[in-house]
Amino acid sequence: MIPKVQTYTINAIIAGILGSLGSFLGKLSGSFDYYIYSLLFFIAMVVSNTIGCIFFAKSLDLSATTLQPALISTASNYLFTAFLGVLFFEETTGLLWFLGTTLILSGIILVSQEKKLKVT
Repeated sequence: MIPKVQTYTINAIIAGILGSLGSFLGKLSGSFDYYIYSLLFFIAMVVSNTIGCIFFAKSLDLSATTLQPALISTASNYLFTAFLGVLFFEETTGLLWFLGTTLILSGIILVSQEKKLKVT
């Protein structure tokens, strides 16, 4: 049976993705010759990070601990940043990167598991 995904988990994932998107937009804001494009991407970066902070705060509010939302948000940020880097900046990821990512995500999953107490 697949466990129901907690609401704080979804909020933490969205927060991580928006944080990564904000970094991506910030990098793009410095790569234009025309100031209007740089300004637009800078504003988009600020908006993305602000909305990401709102989702993260909601995630923290809904979770029993601060550890789980922080780890989940960090993991989603890490993965989405890698995805954007490969897609837009032609970065490469090797076998060692995938091995390290697998280990990190496995640790996050283990730490994020909620412990169920049995009442006897």
